[in-house]
Amino acid sequence: MKTDKTLKITLYALLGLGALLGASLLLKGKKDDTTGNENGGDDDDTSGDEISEEQRKIPPKVVNAAKDKAVAKGMKVYAKLANIKGRSQNYVNNGFIDNIVWEGDAAGEYLGVVSTTSPDRGDMKNRNGKVYTWFKVTLDPKAWNRYNDTRNFLTKQTVMTSGNNWAWFREDTLKA
Repeated sequence: MKTDKTLKITLYALLGLGALLGASLLLKGKKDDTTGNENGGDDDDTSGDEISEEQRKIPPKVVNAAKDKAVAKGMKVYAKLANIKGRSQNYVNNGFIDNIVWEGDAAGEYLGVVSTTSPDRGDMKNRNGKVYTWFKVTLDPKAWNRYNDTRNFLTKQTVMTSGNNWAWFREDTLKA
């Protein structure tokens, strides 16, 4: 008798978890792909042909900051392109579970202040053979809130803390 009750409870728990998973997948929704490339070029990790000419031109201030961490630290940065993606680590991962933690809205959006730089973890190179430099940016509260307000209730952050207020951006998506 006790075994039947345990099996029923286990079955209901599994059905509940399945319903929660199904609901979260349905509520997540899909983005419209009718506007063309919404990646902002940040996700182009296969070849240099996929990156636009506008993205290839890295501003001189960003080039200097990529060479010297002391110059980069404290530098205010803006989105060079629309729809750029901030990552949780200094490389592009576009798998089933990706490393995107922040998404830009418009070109020229103020992102925040650079805290450090690092070379691409996967040694991804531009078409000139130079390894990309990534900038860890402490996000501005306005930018953080704008993105957080677009998230659904399952993934929305409740409070901006030092553990969730930063993102990595590749050098060819920023301007200073």
